[in-house]
Parts: sequence; structure tokens; C-alpha cells
Amino acid sequence: MKTRSVVLFALLLMSSGQAQQRWTRTYGGTEEDEGRCARPTLDGGYVVAGKTASFGAGYDDCYLIKTNANGSVSLEEPGSSRPAAAGSMKAVPNPFISFARIPGHEAERFDVYDISGELVRTCRGDRVGEGLAPAVYFIKPGGEHCAPVRIVKVR
Repeated sequence: MKTRSVVLFALLLMSSGQAQQRWTRTYGGTEEDEGRCARPTLDGGYVVAGKTASFGAGYDDCYLIKTNANGSVSLEEPGSSRPAAAGSMKAVPNPFISFARIPGHEAERFDVYDISGELVRTCRGDRVGEGLAPAVYFIKPGGEHCAPVRIVKVR
């Protein structure tokens, strides 16, 4: 039997040394989701970071929620908890002619898959796609269960 765990966030305001609850909201899906950190934003809302099993690949993926000042969701982004695929993994340049690199992840290993899903090779993040024929490929950190990133080699 599956349990439902959600991200619950209550905004408490301090006035005269006493906390007053301003609003309470529940976020998340049907699996185990958890808020780990909340920070105020310049627009009066909050950003909440945590993990989710309800969205993404179904593992402990990262979960980002941006609220407005009333607690309504203005952005909800589930993604992978793996460092290279946490929304910041981008191939530069893409499309590319000889090779691309993954800024911030140059020393990591990436699996390269062809359009049919077959593993073509493994390469470092500083020379992704080197030696490949022109085509559409997908990369992801070696051996990780996360959403792949599309790369395109031309010429």
C-alpha cells in the first residue's frame, strides 16, 4: 500500500514577538514528496526546494516550487536529483560540429545514446560527441536514472 506524503508549507509572520500564521498550502503528488528548504523571494513569495517521488523519473528527484505572496504556485519544476541533470545540464554549443562540453561537469562521464536508445559510447563532459557521425543523440550521466538531454551534431 502506498502512502501519500506531501510538501506542506506554512508562512508564519512574526509580530510583537509572536508568530502568526498567514497561510498554509499543500503541494506535491501521490507519492513521497518532501520540502527541505524554503527561502523568501524579492516578489514576496517563496521558493521551496525538496525531493519528489511523484514526478520526474520516479526516484528521489529534485522538486522546486515557487509561490507568490499568497502561497499560490507560480512555478513547479520536478527534475532529477542527480547533480548534472538538475536543470542546469546543457551542452555548449548545441548543435555542434566537432564536440560540445557540459559546463560545470567537464570531468564527469556521460553515456551517449543514439535516436533508437542504443548506447553509442561513454565520454567526458569536456568532449561530448567527439568522433560521432552527424546525428541526434541523447546524453545522461553514466549509469544514472534521469531524463536524457538531446544534443545535435552537424557536419
